[in-house]
Order: sequence, then structure tokens, then C-alpha cells
Amino acid sequence: MSKKAIILLVAGIFLMLVASIGATLFIAKTYLAPHPETDAKEAAAAAKPAAVPDPVYFTIDPAFVVNIQDGARMRFFQLQVDIMARDPAVIKRFEKYQPRIKGELTMLYGGVTSEQIYSPEGRVTLQKSTLDTINKVLTEESGEGGIQAVYFTKFVVQ
Repeated sequence: MSKKAIILLVAGIFLMLVASIGATLFIAKTYLAPHPETDAKEAAAAAKPAAVPDPVYFTIDPAFVVNIQDGARMRFFQLQVDIMARDPAVIKRFEKYQPRIKGELTMLYGGVTSEQIYSPEGRVTLQKSTLDTINKVLTEESGEGGIQAVYFTKFVVQ
């Protein structure tokens, strides 16, 4: 084979190799790489938080009324309690066990001191104790709690 034929053969193989690489890159970019608008949609979907269910509120009626010792005097303490859950089934379970829950809360409020009632920190502690008591009873009775918040909507000391 002549020198000229070898050069043409090598040049031909080189051109076919370059064309093959170029075609492969073109196909990969066009069909295999994700499109920018798809990436933007997927990123937006991933960034959006999962929908949080609306809260369900329930008022414990009637309001709790207990006696508290304030020095040498006895006072009345009235407390209206509302609860919140994000699952209506939790409220249904609460209603089922409401007599026991109300009994436990009456015992809790009967042990409250005037210092707890008059200080903001004491009220927050009482609110947390109320939530813990409700969820404890629900867990003991049904296997799970589920009440997420407790609100004092009436707080009267006479």
C-alpha cells in the first residue's frame, strides 16, 4: 500500500470517529438530558411543602370551675379550654373519652396555686400540662394521642 492510501485511510477513519462522537453527543443532549423547563417544574414541586390539613377545634363544655387557695382566702378559678387537632378522627376519639379527660383535668386544675395562675410562665406551664394530660389519657385509652394544641379562651379568677 502506498503512503498516500494509508494517509487517506487514517484520515477517513478519523473523520468517521469524529462524526460518530458528534452524533452521539447530539443525541444524548437532545433525548437523554433533562429539559430546563422540566427541571424548573420538578424543583418547584419539590420545594412546595406538603399540604397541611386544616385545624379542627373543639370546645370542652362546660368551662372548668375549681377552688384555689390564695393565702388565707379561697378563690374561684374558671377556665374555658379549647383543643386543636389536624385530624377529625382525633376529635372523635377525644369525645369518646371526654369524661375521663375532664376528670383528669379537674384534678389537675384543683391543684393549681395562685402563683401559677397569676404568672405568665405559670399559665404556659398549665397549658402544657393540660396538653400532656389530654394526650396521656388518649394514648392510654386508644393507643395514640393526637391533640396538637390547647387554648385557654376564658381565664377568670374571683
